[in-house]
Amino acid sequence: MSTPSGSRRPADTAFKQQRLKAWQPILTPKWVISSFFAIGVAFIGIAIAIIQASNQVLEVSQRYDMECKQSFISWNDSSSVECSLNITLSTDAKWATSDVYVYYELSNFYQNHRKYVQSRAAKQLAGTSMLGIPDKATLMSQSDAKASVSECQNFADVFQDPEDSNRQVYLYPCGLVAVSMFNDTFYLQDANGKYVMWNPDNTECTTKDRPCPTNPSGVAWKSDVDKKYIAPKLDWIITNCKYLGGSDKALSGFIDPNLNEYLRASTTNNCGGYPCGQRVLDAQKQPNQGSFYCWHNISDEDFIVWMRVAALPKFKKLYRKIPAGSLTPGATYRLIIHNRFPVEAFGGSKTFVLSTTSWIGGKNSFLGHAYIVVGIICVALAIIFLVKHLISPRILGDP
Repeated sequence: MSTPSGSRRPADTAFKQQRLKAWQPILTPKWVISSFFAIGVAFIGIAIAIIQASNQVLEVSQRYDMECKQSFISWNDSSSVECSLNITLSTDAKWATSDVYVYYELSNFYQNHRKYVQSRAAKQLAGTSMLGIPDKATLMSQSDAKASVSECQNFADVFQDPEDSNRQVYLYPCGLVAVSMFNDTFYLQDANGKYVMWNPDNTECTTKDRPCPTNPSGVAWKSDVDKKYIAPKLDWIITNCKYLGGSDKALSGFIDPNLNEYLRASTTNNCGGYPCGQRVLDAQKQPNQGSFYCWHNISDEDFIVWMRVAALPKFKKLYRKIPAGSLTPGATYRLIIHNRFPVEAFGGSKTFVLSTTSWIGGKNSFLGHAYIVVGIICVALAIIFLVKHLISPRILGDP
């Protein structure tokens, strides 16, 4: 029968008239007991596999915030002040045959705080609010620059320009998450004074007598690198970045060697509370009219890893990957640290971690224990229901 014009009656189909066939399990004692027992056995089996995999992971860690307290240097200082500690590997051969992952671990740092998480500008990071990224550079007006940091909350992302009282300087990148970036630097040195190479494929890493450039590669999610963090090119930087890179460009993830010819040697030490970087010159070697303090390269994978906030106050983040064959089982290495990231004010700690991986990732005994607890509970319930059914069975349908 056709539906009258203008009628609100649903169409005469099995789905809309609720005539589809349905099935509902009848929870008989045998069905419930069997289900609990099967689920319990499955969970216990998975738990055993997870625990075994976790136990096969090699891990060594060294807390260093207290030991390196006396060698603390400013967050953007290029000083070579170092703190060194010894870190000894076990004699397990997997240290040599497996890839080893380097992490830094922080505690009592609440990256999941609402105000902290909200203090970022996704459009600025992706380049969609920054004119000329990644195409032809366009000089952004003060209003455009102000709009680019509008998403960032709970932080002052604008400063008075110390060279021009009528202009302001806007942080790029902006927000609390960005400006609180972890920036300690690590090196590993063996007993012969040779450095462990973080990037053995880097053409600059021709010798182990000096630290290899530590620009990371492969530590961030590919989707983040390709889509979420689009960095400006050189022509955009010399057009829109009035100041660049803190007191030392090398600490800020800018690795383009051509930048050097566009930087004035002197630095501006005061930019309204944040130390501004080197003054950027335009193509004619004159100070440009940009509105941004580009203090860090957003395509730097260390920065990208930091921007993916952690859910818990104690967390590890990937720092580097050491290829198989680079470490010697049983050896003692000298861990060299440039200690810049402050944790004493909020009662936190900093730990350096070396770890291999398994099919479940790193060492994670909690997951296996969680599975085994659920499995034991299910098996226990199956036994309880079985005993109850054998002692005083109830006829199906009898209230």
